Amino acid sequence: MKGIVVEINNKEAVILSDNGLFQKMKNSGYEVGQIVKCNPKKSSVSRLAAGVSGLAAALIICTIGAFAYQVPTDYVSLDVNPSIEFSVNRFDRILSVKAVNDDGEEILSDMDLNHKTIEEGIRKTLDRLVEGKYINDDPYGKVVITTSNDKPDDAEKLAARLERTVRIYLDRKGNASVEVDAEAVRPERVQEAKLQGVTPGKLRLVEKLQQSTGKEMEQEEWEEWLAMPVKDINKAIKENRKLEKDKIEKDQNESRQEQDDAVKAVSETSGKSSEKKAEAALNAQNKNADTQEVKDSGNDNKGKNSNNSDNKGKDNNNGNDNNGKDNNSSQNSDEKKKDMESGVEKKTDKGSIEGKEINKNSGEDKKADKGPSEDKKADKDSRSEGKNPGNGGNQ
Repeated sequence: MKGIVVEINNKEAVILSDNGLFQKMKNSGYEVGQIVKCNPKKSSVSRLAAGVSGLAAALIICTIGAFAYQVPTDYVSLDVNPSIEFSVNRFDRILSVKAVNDDGEEILSDMDLNHKTIEEGIRKTLDRLVEGKYINDDPYGKVVITTSNDKPDDAEKLAARLERTVRIYLDRKGNASVEVDAEAVRPERVQEAKLQGVTPGKLRLVEKLQQSTGKEMEQEEWEEWLAMPVKDINKAIKENRKLEKDKIEKDQNESRQEQDDAVKAVSETSGKSSEKKAEAALNAQNKNADTQEVKDSGNDNKGKNSNNSDNKGKDNNNGNDNNGKDNNSSQNSDEKKKDMESGVEKKTDKGSIEGKEINKNSGEDKKADKGPSEDKKADKDSRSEGKNPGNGGNQ
């Protein structure tokens, strides 16, 4: 009995057998849409009914299978310089292949990729690209893969699977240096690219180039780049990014240099300020030391002065005592002086008295010596008185 694989869940595959029944089988590397042999399940249905249902199932499988097989569900594009589009059904089978540019037509000539799996069709296309030297060790070489599906998750899964397929192929061919870029996009993006005559992968690459320039391209320039090989576009992107990177590094270096200069200037200023502060601190310290020394000296002098004051007090006391003594001495001296003066006076008086006595004695002596003269005078006076008795009587 045969059946068609309608679903794969990890290690199990869901099979629609020709008797119209669904059954699960171990997944032996099956793919959706693949016709496989399966064991019939026991059924209590009569042979006639079983025959009718089997015929109906076969017709359904043929009808549904044919319809499902022919309906494209996935879009895949491959860009190197040749640009090629693949239309893939839900069974990952290639339904059609189309060249987007002249180089693509050259690659696809004499190739029949219909009904092959998309992985096999990609590998055969890469064989032609390597033979035609489109893929080599060019440092700017690049393979761009784009997938699209109404279900974004399915598109992303297919993009990841094809990227892995291409990387493994290039590693085996010794072209591991070639970049591989795979991305899933929405169907609207595919239509936008077709309107410009390119694949969505090529369109995205030129958009990246425009972003790397930092300005919007003119329409003529835009169209010229859309016609360029992927490696040329990729080279321009890398060069622009390098220039931008160098500019950023230069600006950063200049900024760092300015910062370093500013820090250096601040450091020098701070150093000078620190030196001045240190010098000021040292001067202040020395000044404080000098002040302390003077203060200590002052304290010593104060102590000495205090001692001197004590001594002075003593001296004052002594002075007072001495002054008292001096005063007493002075008084004594004055008294002595007075006594001396008094003595002199007494002596003088005594001398005077003595002198007077001497003079008296001398007078008496003289008088004694002059006795006859005085006697004569007395006699003369007596005679005068005798001569003028009338005057006395008249009075």
